[in-house]
Amino acid sequence: MDFEGPAQSFVDEIIICENVHKWFGEFEALRGIDIRVKPGEVIVIIGPSGSGKSTWIRCINRLEEHQEGRIIVDGIELTHDLRNIQDIRQEVGMVFQQFNLFPHLTVLDNITLAPINVRKWTRDHAVEVAEIAFHIDANFMFSVTFFDFKQISVQDLPAMVYHQHPVT
Repeated sequence: MDFEGPAQSFVDEIIICENVHKWFGEFEALRGIDIRVKPGEVIVIIGPSGSGKSTWIRCINRLEEHQEGRIIVDGIELTHDLRNIQDIRQEVGMVFQQFNLFPHLTVLDNITLAPINVRKWTRDHAVEVAEIAFHIDANFMFSVTFFDFKQISVQDLPAMVYHQHPVT
């Protein structure tokens, strides 16, 4: 299938940001952010505190509204129309600096919670994908609790990274 123009970008790029701006009052947190991320591509956002890293990520997940420019995630443009926001949030996962696990659940239960509840996967399917995605032994992970989580690296924890969509 041959595409031309903007439709081609939607096939080739999973995240598109064009001239994205965000203000908090007089303070401009995002100044003309331009980036295109391809499926499977890994990017790292590095900068000092207060430089807009978290604000930009929150804009991609539409937890914050950008005031200028365009943000397109998986072919869906983020606009004032909130009907597609749930679709975006099902595909974009976030790992916060101060992540919290449910202390009464094992690490595996924490990892599989979102796919089971949001994507409606069976527990067996979620466990199978987690084993593959994180190179883990589910039998071991069934026994690891919140209090043992220091043994598990932060990249093993996000519950929404079972697919090849961006994790911010």
